[in-house]
Amino acid sequence: MLCSQCGSQNRDDAKNCQICGATLAANPYQSAGTTPAGGPVSNYLWPAIAATVFCFFPFGILAIVYAIRVNSCVARGDYQGALAASKSAKIWCWASFALGLVFYLVVVAFTISPGFEQLR
Repeated sequence: MLCSQCGSQNRDDAKNCQICGATLAANPYQSAGTTPAGGPVSNYLWPAIAATVFCFFPFGILAIVYAIRVNSCVARGDYQGALAASKSAKIWCWASFALGLVFYLVVVAFTISPGFEQLR
């Protein structure tokens, strides 16, 4: 079991850390590199990057921030925080995609409309 204070490895049945003496709480991660009891958590980093580049930039940045937060929560052993950040990253990815799609549809609608020639 890893200590959340100093990061040292302890026996699985230890109550306190052998290095710093901190109380070892029950952790969903059994040891470094294993997945939590609920399974791996998706961070949505690639969709967030794609949403930033191709869709609505401000919401894509928020999606990237939450995607990075997923990784830091997993590294700390905070499974619930990782799930919440993953859900937020997914929401901001979809919001960026939706607003980008609306923007592109409006641009296309104005370019092919007959009244567009008068606006130039």
